Amino acid sequence: MENSRLFVTVIATILLMAFGTSQSSAINGPGVYGGGPFYIQRTSSIPNLRESGFKWVVVWTIHVMNQDGDLNFNAEFPIVEDGTYVGNNHYPHFADDMALLKTEPTTIEWIEFGLAGWGSQTFGIIRDLINAEGTGPDSKLYKNFAALKAAIPEIDAISFDDEDFYDEPSTTQFAVMLADLGYKVSICPYTNAAHWQNVVTNVNAQRPGTIEDVHVQCYAGGAGNNPCTWAGYFSSEINIMPGVENNSNMASHIWAWYNQCGIPSGWVWLYDNFYSNLSTIQSHAAALDRQITQLYLVGNGTEVGWNNQSDVTLTKTGEGLFTWTGTLISRHDTNNGETKRRFKFLTQHGQWDPGVTCRTDVDGHKIITPGDEMNLQVRAHGTEGFDNAFQVETTGEYRIDIDLNTMKMVINEATEVGINDITKNELPFTITSKDGRISVVMDDASMVDYFEVYTIAGSLVESKSRVSNRFSTDSKLGSGIYIIRLRSNNRVYSSKVIVR
Repeated sequence: MENSRLFVTVIATILLMAFGTSQSSAINGPGVYGGGPFYIQRTSSIPNLRESGFKWVVVWTIHVMNQDGDLNFNAEFPIVEDGTYVGNNHYPHFADDMALLKTEPTTIEWIEFGLAGWGSQTFGIIRDLINAEGTGPDSKLYKNFAALKAAIPEIDAISFDDEDFYDEPSTTQFAVMLADLGYKVSICPYTNAAHWQNVVTNVNAQRPGTIEDVHVQCYAGGAGNNPCTWAGYFSSEINIMPGVENNSNMASHIWAWYNQCGIPSGWVWLYDNFYSNLSTIQSHAAALDRQITQLYLVGNGTEVGWNNQSDVTLTKTGEGLFTWTGTLISRHDTNNGETKRRFKFLTQHGQWDPGVTCRTDVDGHKIITPGDEMNLQVRAHGTEGFDNAFQVETTGEYRIDIDLNTMKMVINEATEVGINDITKNELPFTITSKDGRISVVMDDASMVDYFEVYTIAGSLVESKSRVSNRFSTDSKLGSGIYIIRLRSNNRVYSSKVIVR
């Protein structure tokens, strides 16, 4: 036993030298709590997580089982006993899989192990052990958590989920001990804010930066929690991370909290419910990640129809700012058998979920009044609320401006300029006709969004999209008068052209 104690003490010293207590939290983006799939269904759940889009995971949950301080996962298998890691006896790949989660290519940057949970005796046993023997290198808790860190150094933090005992002195002592072993600590409360305020304040006073993240439960017993309220309980240096269940309202909750107080992201409970379907996993991660990097337009109220493989990319003009100018089709148009023409936005090319649209809590599409400011919502997946979209009364050219920072959209009728109505010096291109072909040369390197040629009777003869700044019609046109329409730099130009 003396040799065993010496070994653990040396390991703990090495860990403290390696990690110290200044390690900065890497949590930034969506997270997920999960249990059994991390070790029982490892062959599918570990690879799926590495491609998921989740940035951090909490492997849930460790219990301190007895007065020996032995650690057990979910009362399913022992992981540390008497200062020795024994997890390999039941799940020999478990430690390696934790390392694999962080091995490139992967989206996972941060790993926490949960501690306790509703009905667990863990924090009562921790209290009793600390009262009996403290938290020094010879204590059972110290030895066991040192052995865990030595076996799985990829563990960044221990997440406290005490829902029964709330003993602040022992909880603080325990967190300080973990900090000295190289762990960070997070808390996962659903109630008793005053207790957790004291724990965070007292731990960080002794080991600055040990607790940086508060994982507020906003489901089940914490269903009434508002993370914006919890943000007021702690200093601005503490990250508030709301947890939601994997249901249809995930994205709407996150965006509502962001609009209220700037909550950037959150975590989902519970990975066990969706670990086997990579598409679902990725859509959940995206639903919680408020950092939408691109928007795509789709719908039968546009020229691409309901084909998400042909969705139209909006132009990003700033962080969370997007714009697009083009044709929107009247909701009354019934050409080609279409009805209820409408449109909405996608956040990932070729994927329906998550989408950005109007309110989903009531049935009915939103008819646009040009110039009016409209509210936007993120629809996490196809089962969330009503599948509403936007509509326009009249077919025409429109400019869409979206601000995801405020979740607002404004649509205006685009300015269409007749070439004959502006002076030659203002015209950004030169248009000529020769040998039956119409040629366009832009004055600069601007791309042309689209170029259309119509007969004088209004029949479309030829069209091009996303063309360079110098081009000609492909077909040789017969003599006559044609109408051309060209869009570039958010302006639409039209003119008559004589072809001889």
